[in-house]
Amino acid sequence: MTIVTRQTFHRYHVNVLVTNGRKSAAPIVSEDSPTYSNLIGRVEHVAQFGALVTDLTLIKPGALHRANGGYLLLDVRKVLCSPSHGKA
Repeated sequence: MTIVTRQTFHRYHVNVLVTNGRKSAAPIVSEDSPTYSNLIGRVEHVAQFGALVTDLTLIKPGALHRANGGYLLLDVRKVLCSPSHGKA
Protein backbone atom coordinates (compact mmCIF):
# COMPACT_ATOMS: atom_id res chain seq x y z
CA MET A 1 0.00 0.00 0.00
CA THR A 2 1.39 3.39 -1.04
CA ILE A 3 0.75 6.41 1.16
CA VAL A 4 0.13 9.53 -0.90
CA THR A 5 1.03 12.73 0.87
CA ARG A 6 0.67 16.33 -0.07
CA GLN A 7 4.44 16.51 -0.63
CA THR A 8 4.21 13.76 -3.27
CA PHE A 9 2.44 16.03 -5.75
CA HIS A 10 4.32 19.21 -4.83
CA ARG A 11 6.47 19.06 -7.96
CA TYR A 12 3.34 19.12 -10.15
CA HIS A 13 1.87 22.34 -8.73
CA VAL A 14 1.30 25.27 -11.05
CA ASN A 15 3.01 28.53 -10.21
CA VAL A 16 1.09 31.39 -11.81
CA LEU A 17 3.39 34.39 -11.68
CA VAL A 18 0.90 37.06 -12.74
CA THR A 19 -2.67 37.04 -13.92
CA ASN A 20 -4.18 40.14 -15.46
CA GLY A 21 -7.13 38.34 -17.07
CA ARG A 22 -9.87 39.74 -14.84
CA LYS A 23 -8.78 43.35 -15.10
CA SER A 24 -10.76 45.48 -17.50
CA ALA A 25 -7.91 47.92 -18.18
CA ALA A 26 -4.22 47.53 -18.91
CA PRO A 27 -2.07 47.27 -15.77
CA ILE A 28 0.05 50.26 -14.79
CA VAL A 29 3.06 49.30 -12.67
CA SER A 30 5.37 51.89 -11.11
CA GLU A 31 8.72 50.58 -9.88
CA ASP A 32 10.40 52.90 -7.36
CA SER A 33 13.45 50.71 -6.82
CA PRO A 34 14.50 49.48 -10.30
CA THR A 35 17.06 46.87 -9.34
CA TYR A 36 17.70 43.82 -11.49
CA SER A 37 15.70 41.47 -9.28
CA ASN A 38 12.81 43.93 -8.93
CA LEU A 39 12.55 44.36 -12.71
CA ILE A 40 13.21 40.81 -13.95
CA GLY A 41 12.17 38.72 -10.94
CA ARG A 42 14.04 36.29 -8.75
CA VAL A 43 14.28 32.70 -7.62
CA GLU A 44 14.21 32.37 -3.85
CA HIS A 45 15.86 29.55 -1.92
CA VAL A 46 15.08 27.57 1.23
CA ALA A 47 17.63 25.97 3.52
CA GLN A 48 17.15 22.23 3.93
CA PHE A 49 19.69 20.03 5.70
CA GLY A 50 22.38 22.69 5.35
CA ALA A 51 21.90 23.22 1.61
CA LEU A 52 19.96 25.84 -0.32
CA VAL A 53 17.25 24.32 -2.50
CA THR A 54 14.55 25.80 -4.70
CA ASP A 55 11.53 24.73 -6.66
CA LEU A 56 9.04 26.28 -9.03
CA THR A 57 6.87 27.74 -6.27
CA LEU A 58 9.76 29.98 -5.20
CA ILE A 59 9.94 31.84 -8.54
CA LYS A 60 8.82 35.43 -7.90
CA PRO A 61 7.73 37.82 -10.68
CA GLY A 62 9.35 41.15 -11.42
CA ALA A 63 7.86 44.43 -12.57
CA LEU A 64 8.14 43.39 -16.22
CA HIS A 65 5.92 40.38 -15.53
CA ARG A 66 3.37 42.40 -13.56
CA ALA A 67 3.19 45.04 -16.31
CA ASN A 68 2.68 42.49 -19.11
CA GLY A 69 0.09 43.91 -21.50
CA GLY A 70 0.20 47.30 -19.83
CA TYR A 71 2.61 50.03 -18.81
CA LEU A 72 5.77 50.06 -16.72
CA LEU A 73 6.71 53.42 -15.23
CA LEU A 74 10.36 53.91 -14.34
CA ASP A 75 12.45 56.89 -13.25
CA VAL A 76 15.28 56.90 -15.81
CA ARG A 77 17.72 58.52 -13.38
CA LYS A 78 17.23 55.70 -10.89
CA VAL A 79 17.67 53.07 -13.60
CA LEU A 80 20.90 54.60 -14.92
CA CYS A 81 22.33 55.34 -11.45
CA SER A 82 21.64 51.83 -10.21
CA PRO A 83 24.89 49.85 -9.84
CA SER A 84 23.23 46.76 -11.31
CA HIS A 85 22.09 48.33 -14.61
CA GLY A 86 25.23 47.24 -16.41
CA LYS A 87 24.69 43.57 -15.51
CA ALA A 88 21.40 43.18 -17.36
